Amino acid sequence: MADAPAVTYPVGRTPLLGALLALLWLAGAGGVVFVLFLAPTGTPSAPSAIISIVSLIFSGLGLRAFWRSQQPRQLVWDGARWALDGPASGQDGGGPARVQVGFDGQRVLLLRWDAPTRRRGAWLWAQASSDPVRWHLLRCALYSSGHSIARAASLPGAERA
Repeated sequence: MADAPAVTYPVGRTPLLGALLALLWLAGAGGVVFVLFLAPTGTPSAPSAIISIVSLIFSGLGLRAFWRSQQPRQLVWDGARWALDGPASGQDGGGPARVQVGFDGQRVLLLRWDAPTRRRGAWLWAQASSDPVRWHLLRCALYSSGHSIARAASLPGAERA
């Protein structure tokens, strides 16, 4: 398969992502309310009520942390290597970065960004409505760049640690 052409695509927060995260939390909250107040089995025990409420709080904090991590950035495929242009990109010459598709909803993508210079990877949110003209190019780059990663590792400068 031929390499995909170079593409730069905006990733990060979108209103749709905010709505999906809010709906996810509200679904959990609805489940907790049902179990605590509406379940036909009667009143839940105090430990299960506490665990349910604490779980709901921590899930909300986790979703909020994910939302806050979604800063506006540019994901760049130059035909051989991935780069993340924006705050805290994590690529400073330590070798080629990898981008993996974690979830593909056809019009939305949840991507995993792994750079050798970062201890932990980062999750990136991309959706078609951010740049409809280049959406297909991004998808081509994501699904054809696996062949290019091996070549990128052999390029000059890729062996720097």
